[in-house]
Amino acid sequence: MSLHLDRNAAPDKNGSVLVPVVAAMLLLSLCGSALADLFAAQRLQSVLSVESAQAYWVAEGGAWHAAHEGAALPSTTDLAGGTYTVAQDGASYTSTGLRGQARRTVTLDHAAGGGSTGTSPSDPLDIAASVATARKVGNDKFELDLVSLNEYPVVISSFSVTAVWWTWPIDKLKLDGDDIWKDNSGVWMPTGVLPVNEGDPEDRLILAEEAPTLRVELRYRPFWPINYTLVLRYTNGATSTLSFPIQW
Repeated sequence: MSLHLDRNAAPDKNGSVLVPVVAAMLLLSLCGSALADLFAAQRLQSVLSVESAQAYWVAEGGAWHAAHEGAALPSTTDLAGGTYTVAQDGASYTSTGLRGQARRTVTLDHAAGGGSTGTSPSDPLDIAASVATARKVGNDKFELDLVSLNEYPVVISSFSVTAVWWTWPIDKLKLDGDDIWKDNSGVWMPTGVLPVNEGDPEDRLILAEEAPTLRVELRYRPFWPINYTLVLRYTNGATSTLSFPIQW
């Protein structure tokens, strides 16, 4: 048997297919890398935005704390995952809050701190201090301390909550571990003013000059930072409006 070679036959072109395939893979790799950098930059910007808001509330909480004490605080104080320092100039308190990479400064011109006196206070909470403690717990819960500077106890009677970005369903509210509200309706998200429907009055009690922990349990895990506004109403007619960001 003889082997015949045709010198006029076209060369094998199978290898030439690899060139566009490799080019396409390189292009996709570059696009994927660019998208990853873009998403990382957007997430960093989102984190910095939330940390800036948290640093502000930490600073304001420090200013009110110093005003309540009637003196500059002696050293750096920890609060809600951040720190603050306060300088006093007469009745003016300048507080610098740090949270992560963010720094904010608040000046309060006030001779005495937050909290009201009397049997029917207009607001029983130190809102700045309460907001500054807002924190994520796990993947679907957040907490904040209801810091009372009032000399009289109050009882929570109802609440409302709204959120920027998306209003995630709330399943449960707990005060120092005791259930004070459960979602028994099965709706996507409770709206309006909701009366607390669990526990006894003692479970809903905020004692004078105490800081019980309010835990909000969501039905699903959020995936981005959310700004919440929580309004608490009390049996004595007072209200507290707390607006704060949570980084999920």
